[in-house]
Amino acid sequence: MPSKIQPAKASFYSRRFDEISERYPPEDVRAFLTMQRRWLRKVTQMRHLPPIQRCAVLFIGSFMTPSKPFCFAGMAYICDHVGCERTTVNRAVGQLEKDGFMKVDRLKRGGNVYRICIPT
Repeated sequence: MPSKIQPAKASFYSRRFDEISERYPPEDVRAFLTMQRRWLRKVTQMRHLPPIQRCAVLFIGSFMTPSKPFCFAGMAYICDHVGCERTTVNRAVGQLEKDGFMKVDRLKRGGNVYRICIPT
């Protein structure tokens, strides 16, 4: 008797990605890439941030594309790949948020969604 194949259930991360993607729709490619280049130039020139903090923030910014203009990588993932402590990433994100170069949406179910922006 052939076994029935069960449809694969979406994982927590794929459901979460879908929810976040609905909240932050894709952006115009040209406008986004222009803004991202300006953001990268400005962040790399920020001398008030120590190099490791700049590296952590640039790592977060590298995840974003016009089709998904956000990053929701976990703090442990960021810390492991950059090679720093959680406090370093928190300080860097806090400083950029204060300066107006990053928006952080803190979700109720845990985790953060990071978005880059240029202050006006």
